[in-house]
Amino acid sequence: CILKPGGKKELARTPVVNDCLDPVWDHGPIRVDGLAPDTPLVFEVWDKDLLKDDPLGRVTLTSQEFLPNGFDGPLKLEDAGKGIGATLQIRVVVCGAAASPEELGSAQVSAPPLVAPAEEATSAPSPLEAPRAAEAPAPAEASAPKSVEVTIVSAKGLRNADSRMLGEGQSDPYCILKPGG
Repeated sequence: CILKPGGKKELARTPVVNDCLDPVWDHGPIRVDGLAPDTPLVFEVWDKDLLKDDPLGRVTLTSQEFLPNGFDGPLKLEDAGKGIGATLQIRVVVCGAAASPEELGSAQVSAPPLVAPAEEATSAPSPLEAPRAAEAPAPAEASAPKSVEVTIVSAKGLRNADSRMLGEGQSDPYCILKPGG
């Protein structure tokens, strides 16, 4: 899957999972800095082929769906094929601080080092921090650029786009993230 904010520029791409209609990527978190509050995130799922990749579906997550509290769940893929009810599971975490004024021009992407599973359990916020994350942003912050961390978790029910002429096989999906707009 490829994740893109407000444009055609690719922000991130998952690895290809060969011969799979229900891929698990668990790719991320991918940090996107300087995201304007009205910028949607566009996810495109593709089948990797030798000559030309085939689209398997796409979905747009509007900023109203992930700001200010984030998003964690499945999204139905559009253009997934006739009678195909494919979904994409994603997670968006809104970071505490708004981006700096220098980042207003365009979104920046970085993938921080992955945290070992043992460390993840100890890095969860304490119950005392939870109400703070749920607070609405102050009016001055409402139009400020945001930083989000996106994880492309998995897809389910993708169509098989591989040609039967090449033998028995299934789609080899990957996902791209782009800014919408």
